[in-house]
Amino acid sequence: MKKLLYITAVVLIVILSSTAEGHIGTLSTSPTDGQVFDTSPDSVTVSYGVDVRLTSIELIANGEEVELDYSLNYAPAKEFIIPLPQLEKGNYKFSWTIMGPDSHKMSYTIQFKVRPVEE
Repeated sequence: MKKLLYITAVVLIVILSSTAEGHIGTLSTSPTDGQVFDTSPDSVTVSYGVDVRLTSIELIANGEEVELDYSLNYAPAKEFIIPLPQLEKGNYKFSWTIMGPDSHKMSYTIQFKVRPVEE
């Protein structure tokens, strides 16, 4: 009976530790989700507490993809700064995928807005 309890405890610890390791939360982003700008932001910055690999990025404005001048190099880093072109007024959705140290892929999205210039 003690052996069965010991095996169950070990299995639970392994499962819980691999689940926790596989889900790396974003430490911070700039812009933040829901942020509103009066002018176009210069970049998107994504930060993590551990080295991760950035594997994809996408910026959508009003249903259309916006071309970004950024080359993915897949090098591990804690922070990624993606320069943005001059953005027109509108709603934007920035999505990215990272690969954690355990090769687990995670996708994230933030939305932000560039408001019209007051006349």
